[in-house]
Amino acid sequence: MIHQILRLIKTHTYVAFFTFVFGMLFLASIVTTKTGGFIFSLLATLIYFFAIYNTSFDICKQDKKSYTKTMPHKLKGLVLPVGVLAVSILLYLLYIISWNFISIGKELISVTAWINNILFIMWSFMYNSFINLYQGNMSLFGYIIIAVLPFVASALGYYAGYVDFDINEKFLKMVYEKKNTEGK
Repeated sequence: MIHQILRLIKTHTYVAFFTFVFGMLFLASIVTTKTGGFIFSLLATLIYFFAIYNTSFDICKQDKKSYTKTMPHKLKGLVLPVGVLAVSILLYLLYIISWNFISIGKELISVTAWINNILFIMWSFMYNSFINLYQGNMSLFGYIIIAVLPFVASALGYYAGYVDFDINEKFLKMVYEKKNTEGK
């Protein structure tokens, strides 16, 4: 089960890194505005939600195979994002320590403080405009989204795999395919 928790951490890391790089390199002028930042965060959070959902769904599908040692349980999706939450808490504590103990006034004063600051910003970049990070502080909604979203996405994804409800298959059925009129 540890490797499955690590798989969710890896998924979180990939999405966070992708949104950070994409946001900073290509959309920096959009992300820094209030409306643009909100739209970017909304889209990035949706991408993140479905990345965690699909990873948990795949984990359940693997658990259901007869040759694996792990057994599926419909509530296992609530356990899988514990690692994501643990890393989030650790990075946030380092972020708070940096702003409260390794800063003078409104300035970070060491390389360690800057690294801690950047790591937490990158880790949570998909929610950037929702959490309102500012000098060691975060909004109440930030705490909620960081703590709750991975659990909701993972629980729904794992449960969908448990009951064999493939949402990707349902969406693909809605895609229109043009019939071949030439008889080929």
